[in-house]
Amino acid sequence: GFEISPQAGRFLLAHYDRDLSSLWVLLTKLDRASLAAKRKLTIPFLKQILDEEKQAP
Repeated sequence: GFEISPQAGRFLLAHYDRDLSSLWVLLTKLDRASLAAKRKLTIPFLKQILDEEKQAP
């Protein structure tokens, strides 16, 4: 599991689909990325992950 700040949560809701299945997929990716990078889920880190996802084929 992981913790996400209220600011980061608001950022996600403003910039990502709000349906449950999309959020579940995103949260799983964020959890894995956070563990792999050993980083907290800050807004800059969220932006990086979302940008990488958009660029993936």
